[in-house]
Amino acid sequence: MAINQQKRENLLQEATAYSRRILLKLSNVSFRSKPIDELFAGCRPNGRWSLYFDELLVIQLDSEEAIRRLFDDGKKFMAVKGCLVELVQAQKGGHVELLQIPQAQAPTTRWIGELKELLALSYRDLAASRSEKALVGVIPESDQQVLAELLELLSRKQSQLTIGA
Repeated sequence: MAINQQKRENLLQEATAYSRRILLKLSNVSFRSKPIDELFAGCRPNGRWSLYFDELLVIQLDSEEAIRRLFDDGKKFMAVKGCLVELVQAQKGGHVELLQIPQAQAPTTRWIGELKELLALSYRDLAASRSEKALVGVIPESDQQVLAELLELLSRKQSQLTIGA
């Protein structure tokens, strides 16, 4: 992203699937004892948000603001009927298949708790820093509402995060 020299793409400039994009610097946020320096949020034209916490975690929400996809610790997950399934590529007969491995309920419940805590920490950090000071960039630059909408989203999801259908 824009702040640190990293091996990933500059999402603020290059993630054009998101019609609205914002990059924020975080200062007092960590996830599983790993500090998180940046939060990139993108909103698609259909209103679906995606939240990128450095390279550690990506949360993609559906139109109901429930988890649609999750990328955590190099693993990919998607929501299926209110449950998370891990997506794993497997070689079979000379071609690649995408296997869906259901996740147990207890770890999923703990995981949702961890994600809610991360969203709460991010919301508090941005509110304490008066958000504008944490702002690295917005696209389109004329979008005056994206920061306020993101803060509202973080506020809602810190207590009401669910897994999509």
